[in-house]
Amino acid sequence: MATRARILADYVSSGDELADKAPLASPDFTGTVDLTGTTVSLDDDEISLDKVNGGTLGTGTIGGSSVVNTSGAITTTGGLTSNNAGVGIARTEGTLHVHTASAGTVAASSQADDLVIENSVEGGMTILTPDAMSARIRFSSPSTASGDVGGASILYRQNINKLVLGTEVSGGQVSIKSGAGVERIVVDAGGRVTMPFQPRFKAWKSGSGFTNASGATFPFPSTEANVGNCFNTSTYKFTAPVAGDYWLHFNSIFQGTSVNGWVGFIFSVGTHKGTNIHFNEEFSNASAWKGVELNGVFTLAANCTVHVQTSTITYYHGDTYTQFSGFLIG
Repeated sequence: MATRARILADYVSSGDELADKAPLASPDFTGTVDLTGTTVSLDDDEISLDKVNGGTLGTGTIGGSSVVNTSGAITTTGGLTSNNAGVGIARTEGTLHVHTASAGTVAASSQADDLVIENSVEGGMTILTPDAMSARIRFSSPSTASGDVGGASILYRQNINKLVLGTEVSGGQVSIKSGAGVERIVVDAGGRVTMPFQPRFKAWKSGSGFTNASGATFPFPSTEANVGNCFNTSTYKFTAPVAGDYWLHFNSIFQGTSVNGWVGFIFSVGTHKGTNIHFNEEFSNASAWKGVELNGVFTLAANCTVHVQTSTITYYHGDTYTQFSGFLIG
């Protein structure tokens, strides 16, 4: 079915008055039309020019529900209304499609297609404000509309050099996702930050007492926490999943009267200071339990392994008295 185009106008640049015309044989127009009035409105198959106050419609095509302006501009002091529109191209995506060049074979999500910005290189949107004024994006709904703050916002203000993002309602939370949409960091309404996937472990050994040989790896066959499976209960070693600073801790109690030795962290990559703790058993009461503890912050490379090693044959206590733990600081 042929497209029907109808123009209703009070005035054109020549001053001639146009009455309501019958449908035009062709919806294609070439040239320039200066308009007088206040509004331009578009329907599915009709364009009405009603009291448009000074404007120019450049070379293009008028028909259906689209206006393609290829070499001119539409400027009014009134309004331009349409069910959808394209800037730089006939609309192909969403409600308003701002097109500089094709991004390739890609379509806008139906959940976020009210405004679509497209380019073949870097694309973007800029908000310009004076230094002492905030540039802001606000998220509102009917229940958060009161008070002019909305439910959440993002803003930047140059004179205080601050970017602020967050919620504006009681009980609001901020979440950061990574990977395939997995929630990794949550800041709750009380300001508490949780990172459920942050690498961490706590290993221990069951049993009341055991002897560990000189130069042997301290055994930790059980774990109470082991996020990311970073601790191996067969080799008794922790593996750093990413490069960063880690807090490591070891503690135990031991028995004896004549042992003079040390316990230390052994790293597969790099050298570190403060990795050993010295102790001795020169006590008259051989049955008394003495404590030994070692901890610190260590910068580890990705895939570096760490285990606890003893230098002498010593009798240690397991169960709740011995543990090896650590976590990624950042």
